[in-house]
Amino acid sequence: MGALIDGAARDPEEAASIEFPVFARSQATATPPLEGPGEVNVPVACGNVVIHPGDIIVADANGIVSIPPASAEWVLQQVADLKQRHARIQPVLERGEVTSIDTITETLVKQGFVIDGRSSV
Repeated sequence: MGALIDGAARDPEEAASIEFPVFARSQATATPPLEGPGEVNVPVACGNVVIHPGDIIVADANGIVSIPPASAEWVLQQVADLKQRHARIQPVLERGEVTSIDTITETLVKQGFVIDGRSSV
């Protein structure tokens, strides 16, 4: 349970103190105008995305995603596949084989690029 607000939210400390996650575009210092009770179980637009009643919302400090229930299994499989790919590449990254500028330069030169006057020819 939490709140996703395409606008400003108030009282972040109070929300955090009761472990109620609030994701908003900004923080407000005053109460906004209250124009009635609003609506429940209707589609809403948030950040140029239409969110439908029943959609699965996953949010953290990195971002927010809305998943239609019919796509949930597919998304879970994609996440599992991505985690496996990351696990396979992590040792290579930790050794610096991909992120080393020397390795990248060497690979590009082998592919025919000329870098700083170096070439494979």
